[in-house]
Amino acid sequence: MASAVTLRANRSAKTRPTGGDSRPLPRLFEKLPSIEENGIKNITVHAVGLGAERAKLPFFAPPDENLGTGSFVDGYHAENRPLHELEIVVGDEALETASAGPIAMLKVDIEGYEKAALQGLTKTLTRDRPIIVMEITIDQKTEHTFKSREKLAGVLPESYELLRFARDKGLDVESGRYQLAPLQIDFGHDQQLDIVALPSSLVAKLPREGGPPKEP
Repeated sequence: MASAVTLRANRSAKTRPTGGDSRPLPRLFEKLPSIEENGIKNITVHAVGLGAERAKLPFFAPPDENLGTGSFVDGYHAENRPLHELEIVVGDEALETASAGPIAMLKVDIEGYEKAALQGLTKTLTRDRPIIVMEITIDQKTEHTFKSREKLAGVLPESYELLRFARDKGLDVESGRYQLAPLQIDFGHDQQLDIVALPSSLVAKLPREGGPPKEP
């Protein structure tokens, strides 16, 4: 059975056919009642961060009122404060140890550390060629983020296409509606974008828009 893997800095959890969720912050790990309360049996939470190599790195913890903004990137959010060092593991090694099946989908939302996490998943991405739904950060001031489209493409397998979620009224998480468009990025402009990276062979099969009808 195929698996879905989520790399997140936030505390929400969604059901997947077979899921794995990796996060390093103990406060978040403790605040995941929805898994037990809903009797979900097909999600496994791994309390680690993923990177390009094994390490213990300083983590900059979020304020209690917004636990979704913690980051391994110093200064990523002004309100974050140094916590202590947390464990980073290589994604390929972690998934092998967990005996994860073929990865069909990968969701990444880790506040500026996505490049290193994907670098540690090279073997998995090349072997399984999953659909990747990802928030990417463009910031020329930090070494951790992508600096060009070529650098972004460089952490993906060959023959991958890049799409973006359109940001328009009524197209958001709350409404459940979405629209996908070709990805165009100005890497000279600091920003965050929600994107989809997928094998070229799947582009024609992916619905470019969906969700409930727009309210009149």
